[in-house]
Amino acid sequence: MNGVLLAFLGGQLARASGRVILAESRRDLEARPISVPVARRYAREVLATWGLDDLVEDALAVTSELVTNGVEATLRHRAPFAARDLWIGLCRTDARVIVQVWDRTPEPPRPADQGREAIRGRGLPLVGSIAETWGCRWPQGGGKIVWALLRKSRP
Repeated sequence: MNGVLLAFLGGQLARASGRVILAESRRDLEARPISVPVARRYAREVLATWGLDDLVEDALAVTSELVTNGVEATLRHRAPFAARDLWIGLCRTDARVIVQVWDRTPEPPRPADQGREAIRGRGLPLVGSIAETWGCRWPQGGGKIVWALLRKSRP
């Protein structure tokens, strides 16, 4: 995992939970619509490996929205596909997981103006309703990282 990313997000995650990072994983993606189900499958597999089945549904919803936004932002700014147009990363503590998506564009995420009949533009409000918190940062190397912090449900 990118050391700067881990220092920023990992530190925030550790402070938020009072715990240390127990595991992390990352996968490169292309800016193609097929990357959304690829990222969902990746997130499902990683969370299952980590024994966090209770977070899968929330993580898949957040993954879908953040990767879709990353693909769309990348395609608005550049036409050719590359093996590393964007990536998804997951970090965990004992009680929380952070889903993070990097894309090449510095364009900040903006919730779309949603009318009652809108088909699009509901992604970031959905992320906000699922995540404990979410945000965006602009790493030194360029692009942006949009992240969402998810908490395991208490028994």
